[in-house]
Amino acid sequence: AITGATPRMTPETIRMSRHYMFFDPGKAVRELGLPQTPAREALRRAVEWFRDSGIASN
Repeated sequence: AITGATPRMTPETIRMSRHYMFFDPGKAVRELGLPQTPAREALRRAVEWFRDSGIASN
């Protein structure tokens, strides 16, 4: 790198970012009993946690 810093994105990560990748959590849900939380609820909980932890503010 010109600045001497390690690049944030390597050629491989750029190549991978061009592909749409979707994963099915079905096996983990079936075999491990992982809960399925709707995306809106998961995001709400995450924001609440970040605020309560002082990492993010209103």
